Amino acid sequence: MAVGYNEKGIEPKRKVLYRNFHSISDLIYLVEISRTKMKVFFLIFPNFETPEQYLDSVLPERVACKMMQDCGNSFESLIQRFYVKFDTL
Repeated sequence: MAVGYNEKGIEPKRKVLYRNFHSISDLIYLVEISRTKMKVFFLIFPNFETPEQYLDSVLPERVACKMMQDCGNSFESLIQRFYVKFDTL
């Protein structure tokens, strides 16, 4: 994706760990989970053809690892817990 560093702190040189389509709050989104050394980025794109429009959640690496452990180290299980409310992930 052409999402680069911005005011939210999304790093352009992050490593993408997972990218796939999922149903979140009854809509289909392209979900991307990526990371740097210190942060994990959860990005969802309502329309993958316009990557400049997305919702995000940026977490410290330690918190994101704890969430993954709670979901059995499964990206699909983690994404099932996502929801969108008031245009916020």
